[in-house]
Amino acid sequence: HQVQGDNYHKFSEVKQTLNSDRGDVQSLLEQIDREWLTAASGTSNNTVWIPLVEKSQGNGVQRLFSATIQPLKVEVELRRKDAAQDLVFFNNHPMANNELIYHQALDAIAVARKHLKSYGRRNTPYFRVMFGFPDTEYFYTGDSFGLGMSLAVLAQMEKITIQRVQHTILNNAVVTGGLDANGLVRPISDESLPAKIMAFNYSPFQIFVHPAQNSLVANHTFGDVGLEQVY
Repeated sequence: HQVQGDNYHKFSEVKQTLNSDRGDVQSLLEQIDREWLTAASGTSNNTVWIPLVEKSQGNGVQRLFSATIQPLKVEVELRRKDAAQDLVFFNNHPMANNELIYHQALDAIAVARKHLKSYGRRNTPYFRVMFGFPDTEYFYTGDSFGLGMSLAVLAQMEKITIQRVQHTILNNAVVTGGLDANGLVRPISDESLPAKIMAFNYSPFQIFVHPAQNSLVANHTFGDVGLEQVY
């Protein structure tokens, strides 16, 4: 979905109408605005913006969801010719083989490698792949990183194997969705999707990418926040 949101515009209006005697606050908002607009512009071949959801227990009965949007950076390096497998790391820590995020990473790499073969490369090398969010103190997991991971891995693989930039990622897009080893996009939890959309609505990003299977909840949520949807 490409949307024209109103909450980011509200932020701009608040910024413009601050009293002149609160110059320190206005300066801070100006800085936040500049950083967000810079982040959400242009293209990249090593970064994809991912909505992250935190779940907390409210009154012991109802779970509360809050979401942020953070850049997932990917570094890809060639391994030696005699390497027998890919190496996957996350924020400088190797992931356990039984962790969900580890299997998503392997599927993302496998899909990117299959796409490389479509360029006529019969054999592709093995890689050392590092995934990471800015805050290395926290370990993020879930079933909705695969699509974003694969897009960023593919862009990096192209750069170091075919020696040219074949694909880039729009920095004004937020990407969520699972991915299987065949390249099919898997749905994510409908329970956390509204929180992700609300975080997107309060940001300067313009495109929200989600699995088609989640369209019913996504359309309903976008309608609730009063956004115009363009397909």
